[in-house]
Amino acid sequence: MLTFYFLVLIFLSSLVFSFMEDSLTSNQKKVILACFAFFMILVTATKDKQHIADAVVYEDMFYNYDTPLVKISTEPTFVFISKVVITLGGTIVSVFLIYALLSIPLKLYVFSKATPYVLTSLVIYIPTYYELHDMIQIRAAVAGAFAIASILPLSKKNYLGALLLMVVGILFHYSAAVFLPMILIGNYKLGKSLRIAIACLFPVFFLMYWKSVDLSSFIPDSLMWGKIAFYKNMNNGTITGLHRDGFYMAKCAMMYVCLYYYDYLVKKNQLAQLVLCFFFISVFFILAFNTIPVLASRISDLFGIIDGIVFTYCFYLLSPNYVARSVVALVGIYKFLYNFMYMGYFH
Repeated sequence: MLTFYFLVLIFLSSLVFSFMEDSLTSNQKKVILACFAFFMILVTATKDKQHIADAVVYEDMFYNYDTPLVKISTEPTFVFISKVVITLGGTIVSVFLIYALLSIPLKLYVFSKATPYVLTSLVIYIPTYYELHDMIQIRAAVAGAFAIASILPLSKKNYLGALLLMVVGILFHYSAAVFLPMILIGNYKLGKSLRIAIACLFPVFFLMYWKSVDLSSFIPDSLMWGKIAFYKNMNNGTITGLHRDGFYMAKCAMMYVCLYYYDYLVKKNQLAQLVLCFFFISVFFILAFNTIPVLASRISDLFGIIDGIVFTYCFYLLSPNYVARSVVALVGIYKFLYNFMYMGYFH
């Protein structure tokens, strides 16, 4: 499968450049980042539909965009884009290209603003959310890109700008609506008491996950609405194996490290407050709604797009730099191999 070899090449390139990052100038990093964006967009648009999960499904939805089922199950943006592309004589490749052009450059731009170690952040982003979102869940990819971009105006207390970005994200995937409460939270700094509470609550939530109990158990069915009620009524089991997922456990460990060094990190990085807020939500959400796997994993993944940024905080805490890079590299390599062996993204 040609797509697989390109993915391997892109990931290995991110590893190489992550270890070279200290010797690169700002302009050189921008050029390299632009090259990554170009090749990632190219691979996404030209992926082998027969061997990538959901690709054939999207192709079928594309050619049947005007059927009632597609109109009900997808956002108007997908229907509109499909109609325009078909009218102009395009194929599903054009749709993949449009979504990749909207998603990938925006995410990489946010990463470049949120961390000085942007090339190293790709070592985490590529095997996680590039493979999951940009290659497979293309609507969630664009929605997530606009949602995390709201970090930039939120950090400057530009709530209207953040709201507009979130609304655009919702137009591409309704699940992005979960970011709206972030407008109320704003650029809030977590106090010591709250950080201790978060640290203490995590074992409780993990025990609830272990016992297949979550927050949805305490919500009356009459108060459930929309897709949340739909997912709950599907009775599709619970999330299992989180304790055996090395990447998720690495996120949990990183959460405790960030909680302990929180004050230091927010001094070192002006966007750390918001980034860590997103990160903590990602870690907790999948436990909080573990009996609704589709909802829990999807929302956790949307907030988790910034995982790559958080792992670069290792550079603020570990010395010399190659130790931090090695930690990030090991986590990225693990996730890359885990996806191909267990996740079923590619077949």
